[in-house]
Amino acid sequence: MKSNKVTRKFPVEYQFTWQYGEKLSKIKSDIVELEKRGVTHIYMDAYKEYGDMYISVNAYAHRMETDEEYNRRILFERSEENKIKNEELALLAKLKAKYA
Repeated sequence: MKSNKVTRKFPVEYQFTWQYGEKLSKIKSDIVELEKRGVTHIYMDAYKEYGDMYISVNAYAHRMETDEEYNRRILFERSEENKIKNEELALLAKLKAKYA
């Protein structure tokens, strides 16, 4: 079977303590630590809650999935496909019984 591994986005836990007007030295030191942990991307979202503005910062590693991760993903996808197929067959049987 041909391997169709994909690049995936994996969250990396990190406690960001950045505040408005943060020193660049703090951000640089955090970036060095994040790179050590394999982080390749940082996602920042601004949102408003109860009239106040907030920013959420999350770190991710974009990388090719391992053999184990690939196998888990394929098993999950097959399981979901079988579940959907069984649900659709059950619905088809009900419809056939109702309209036949």
